[in-house]
Amino acid sequence: MSLMALSNAPPPGLNPAQVNLRSTPDNIARVNSPGSVRKPAIPSPLVAGGQGAGLSVEGAARTADRYLRLANLTASSDAGRWSVISQELGDAQGLFDLPRPDDIFTAFAAAADDPSPSRRSRAIAQVQDFLAQSARIDTQSSQFGEALDGRISADIDRANDLLGQISQLNAEISRSKLAIGEASDPESNQSQLVDELVTLMSARVAPKANGGVTVRSAEGLLLAGDGGAATLSYNRADPTKGYVAVEPEGEIGFAQPIQITGGEIAGLIELRDTTLPALADQLGEFVWRTAELVNAAYNKTTPSPAPNLLAGRDMGLDLQSAVSGFTGSATIAVVGAAGADNGVVQHEVEIDFDAMTMKPGGDFEAANFLPVLNRALGGAATANFTDGALSIQGAAGTGVGIDEGGSMKGGRGFSHVFGMNDLIRSAGARFKVDPAVVENPMKLGLGLLDLSVAAGGQAITADDSRGARLLGEVSTTLGSYAAELGGSAQRQVQIADARKNTALAIAKEAAVRREAIEGVSLDEELIVMTTYQQASSAAARMAQAARGLSNMLAQIA
Repeated sequence: MSLMALSNAPPPGLNPAQVNLRSTPDNIARVNSPGSVRKPAIPSPLVAGGQGAGLSVEGAARTADRYLRLANLTASSDAGRWSVISQELGDAQGLFDLPRPDDIFTAFAAAADDPSPSRRSRAIAQVQDFLAQSARIDTQSSQFGEALDGRISADIDRANDLLGQISQLNAEISRSKLAIGEASDPESNQSQLVDELVTLMSARVAPKANGGVTVRSAEGLLLAGDGGAATLSYNRADPTKGYVAVEPEGEIGFAQPIQITGGEIAGLIELRDTTLPALADQLGEFVWRTAELVNAAYNKTTPSPAPNLLAGRDMGLDLQSAVSGFTGSATIAVVGAAGADNGVVQHEVEIDFDAMTMKPGGDFEAANFLPVLNRALGGAATANFTDGALSIQGAAGTGVGIDEGGSMKGGRGFSHVFGMNDLIRSAGARFKVDPAVVENPMKLGLGLLDLSVAAGGQAITADDSRGARLLGEVSTTLGSYAAELGGSAQRQVQIADARKNTALAIAKEAAVRREAIEGVSLDEELIVMTTYQQASSAAARMAQAARGLSNMLAQIA
């Protein structure tokens, strides 16, 4: 550059120095501001006639590392997913604490020692409390699912809002780059919006050539770009499944389901459609198993006096199918139900399933089980099979009891298979205690049918408590099962916590590395400011010296 040009033009270093001095206070103001990155001035050489003609400045440009940004977004999305699972399960953990049946067996043990009406009522109440608590948990579980639905919908609304803002900022960023060559402020704002979006849902974020970003679903559907934003919706396919769909911009009515694998929405959907139903299934299994074990023991018992009618449950099978597959033998006894005949056997039928014979009655097959049984009962009682349920009713003044003996089908005895003497009965999707027992606690069976007594002796007595003690033996099995299932929610919270912490650690590491590259350091900005202050001062002095030399040369000339 000639002395004349130097004296008549701004010094080469003055413009870069001034731009950097202007950007430095802006950078300092951005310290600790989310989404903000450092904006250094980018100098470029000027060439005139093949010779250096100083420097020009392309303006302030954002410093950003694309790969660290991607790692940070992915980890943040994972953290959002596991954080909400951990939080929601932790908050609702008490909801999934399984009811403990121990009080049932304690109450029956007390009734065995003292079969008074109050003790019997207490035992019945404990069974009812257990079933009521189970029903309450089931109801609260449904309410929890509805609350999750509401939160998913709210997150979808917020995601739509963010996508709209991201699309609007794309246009602003493009205009700014065309007008002034840089768009750091809208880019920083957009970065914050993208950070929030990925905590809500997984998305593929990519920079655009003319500034800004595109946001796509895992399938590649455009969610936000130059042409506006797509619209997300949350849809319930059925009571247990939901999905997110997207309507591309300008294509109303053409919603397409998309996969969301990360973010809070993914965690909430997983809770709603997978975790919650699994916990509900565990509760249902536990209640069913409790009912099974209680009924298995209770079907061996009988009250005194014996009931006139034993009514089974609807098995959903025809009688031939229901009878097929038994082994061992069982005995049906008709006993007196009043006065001196109370508990005394009037008639009995032994059913040998191995030999397929009844005594009395003769041979039978599954297809003719009912008529042969009625013939064997000889009018002392009558057996019926209606609407999938077997029932046996004694003649007037008698009761019916069953000794299951060694009979077995699928791990159940004869009376239990048909539900002839169930204490816990099905009531639609729930369970209830046998209404007859609830109405009259003295009908609660605490004894056993004893067919070994001599003829004329009482096979059923009011002071027999052996049946009540059988129920106490069930508690150990159920207690360990309850402990195992009761910790299921806690284990899932721990797993979610561990995965959340892993994702947060990855996100933090990526953020730290991004900060080292992109962030504003007060120390560095002070150095930059001092350097360019000196450069500006030097450029000014050089310009002054050039003008002085130029004037001197002019005077000499």
